[in-house]
Amino acid sequence: PLLLTLVAVFLFQASNMGLSAFIIPLGRHYGLADNFISNTLGFASWVGVLGSIAVIWMAGRAGRAIPISVALLATLVGIAAFLRSDAVWVFIAANTVTAITWSFLIPYFFGMCADFDPAGRSATMAGFFSKMGLASGPAAAALLLGQDNYGLLIAVSLIGLTLCGIAALGPARLLDAGRAGLRNP
Repeated sequence: PLLLTLVAVFLFQASNMGLSAFIIPLGRHYGLADNFISNTLGFASWVGVLGSIAVIWMAGRAGRAIPISVALLATLVGIAAFLRSDAVWVFIAANTVTAITWSFLIPYFFGMCADFDPAGRSATMAGFFSKMGLASGPAAAALLLGQDNYGLLIAVSLIGLTLCGIAALGPARLLDAGRAGLRNP
């Protein structure tokens, strides 16, 4: 389960960062002005903090599998919405939703890694897998993008996030089952 969670961390970071590294050129490709793109990214980054606040507020009350499933579904919708970045409100919504879910899911994944290894070594591995994803995503995206092939880049991001969900949900359910067992001895 720890290995699957680490794979989920890598895929999540690579899939998100691969697209995010090219979000300004994507906006330009769809005819959006640089000033608008920059303001949207700044706004979305600030609002994205709500994802981290939600993790603190929830404090594991809903387990892991359900919040991860809901947030991953929202991420997939947000990423797919980038295909309609020619609509200003869609570009704003897609950036805002993905910023919130990004700051929501990473703490969940890191927490899962920590739960699988109370000694703390897995937190270091999670950080390594996270950074590898953050570095690998843009490198792979640059190869895929070619001549402004943003549709392909978005599709690959969606595939990576779907695989992330597949990798993460089994370990999340396992942790939830263990937690339920602790509440009902």
